[in-house]
Amino acid sequence: MRPVGLNKQTMRLTIKNPETDRFARELVALTGESITAAVTVALRERLERFRAIDDSADRTSIDQGLTPNPSRDRDRAER
Repeated sequence: MRPVGLNKQTMRLTIKNPETDRFARELVALTGESITAAVTVALRERLERFRAIDDSADRTSIDQGLTPNPSRDRDRAER
C-alpha cells in the first residue's frame, strides 16, 4: 500500500539545449527553488500571458518580445 500523497506519477523533462539548461540553472541559483519549480512557474506565467490575449497576432508580437533570443538581441545591440 502506498502512503497518502505519494501516488503521483513521476515524469521526466529532458533539456537538450545547452542555453536552456544554463537559463534554468541560473534561475534556480537566483531563486533557490528546484528546476521543476522554476520550469513550472515559467510555463504557468507564460501560459497566463498567452491566455490573456485573444488576438493571435497580438500573441505573436508578445511572444517575440518576451522570448529570449540571443542572436536577435545581439544583432539589435550591434546596430
